[in-house]
Amino acid sequence: MTKPCASLPKLVIGWALALAVGVIVLVAQPLDQPWSAFASQPMLSSPQHQQAPGGEAGSSDRIAAPGVVEHLLLRVAADQRQAWIAAERSSWEPWLKQQLGFLGRDLYWDQKRQQGVVVIHWASQAAWDGIAEEEVNRVQAQFERLARSRLGLRAGNPFPIIQSTSLVPQDHSPEP
Repeated sequence: MTKPCASLPKLVIGWALALAVGVIVLVAQPLDQPWSAFASQPMLSSPQHQQAPGGEAGSSDRIAAPGVVEHLLLRVAADQRQAWIAAERSSWEPWLKQQLGFLGRDLYWDQKRQQGVVVIHWASQAAWDGIAEEEVNRVQAQFERLARSRLGLRAGNPFPIIQSTSLVPQDHSPEP
């Protein structure tokens, strides 16, 4: 028989992890950027839940802790924001969901800087590094084609990457 509150510690850990990742994203921004830059922007895509062995994908008590967070900044003008989101959802989103070690992805938009922010959660650096460069290039080409099509452009990448970093979540538990 299951205890009535058996999943409460897992839920608390999940919320603490989500808060920690949010703080990491904010801290990773340039020092001249206000802390509120992302707070007022809606999250455009929420993290996925990793399926635990024998469990159901998406179960709230099965949120996996990321081993590494991929953080990308892209140039995205206000009038191109919906084209960026649509291209992301039609190319990167379905492909990422098939990758071993992928835990989830968040999309944000910084109105002041006219930048898209992509935060991808991976189970480990090895999972992220294990993806063939040819595969990434193929999906990137698809993303660019979709974006150009939506914007009526013939060539180039409408949303170039400004910065790419890797963040490692830190353990914030007290020392023994």
